[in-house]
Amino acid sequence: MERKGASYSASQIKGLAGAMDDLAGRLRDVGDRYETHKVAIRKALGDDDYGQTYWRTHERLEAIGTALQLLTATAQREGGRLGQASANHRATDEANNS
Repeated sequence: MERKGASYSASQIKGLAGAMDDLAGRLRDVGDRYETHKVAIRKALGDDDYGQTYWRTHERLEAIGTALQLLTATAQREGGRLGQASANHRATDEANNS
């Protein structure tokens, strides 16, 4: 496979797919820990006026969780696509060598 002068072997693409899957797992772990801490903070602040005001003025805390979910989903999707690309590349090489 060539793109802008660079070539990639099926094994290199497969390795990249594995790295993306690993990244997705690590992002999922970070997201899970983030949500656990966010819930604990919300519980500690309570549901009184102060707690509600805090969450309204710190909307970025919700955005961080959403961003982690989006990054995880994207890494998972790209890992799958790279895995499929590796399989396609290998099949093409095998067909050309037959």
